Amino acid sequence: MIFRRFLILVSFFACASPAWAVPEPEIAGQLEAMAAEDQALRARWTRDAPEIRAEVHRLDAAHEAALLDIIRRKGWPDIAMVGKPAAQAAWLVAQHGTPEFLKLCLPYMKAAADRGQMPQWAFALSVDRDLMYDGKPQRYGSQFQTGKDGKPHMYPVEDEAHLDERRAQVGLEPIAEYQALMSK
Repeated sequence: MIFRRFLILVSFFACASPAWAVPEPEIAGQLEAMAAEDQALRARWTRDAPEIRAEVHRLDAAHEAALLDIIRRKGWPDIAMVGKPAAQAAWLVAQHGTPEFLKLCLPYMKAAADRGQMPQWAFALSVDRDLMYDGKPQRYGSQFQTGKDGKPHMYPVEDEAHLDERRAQVGLEPIAEYQALMSK
């Protein structure tokens, strides 16, 4: 699962804009540093390392506070403001924040996705996570939980018959391909 997230981040970061081309290079640098720190720590995190779990929660809280400050001062850090890598980092911080913080960020993310300033698939993953937090079936099938058998199982999804259609609309691969990746 961590490897999948890494691939998603690498593919999005590959289209980076030069620092001089973004209106808010300081914020961009701050967000990119947060994403690098997030991914480095999560690469060390396993179910068998509770001390890392506490460290992840502390880091997530610090990043959430920093992103909230950015949002209050400048608005949602989208591609136009900070470039693709930093915009992706903002999404990652929101995705790893508390359920309340993610819910607060969703309207900003939707507006950015509607303007083409955030990938639709990223917004879709956040929608699914929010629905899961609320105990509701997800829409795009992006959220999995580790079962008692140690394998990933898809969290319940609404209207499963049309799942691949919804996934395609936001740029996600068919669910069978995603499930295969999650099982590796």
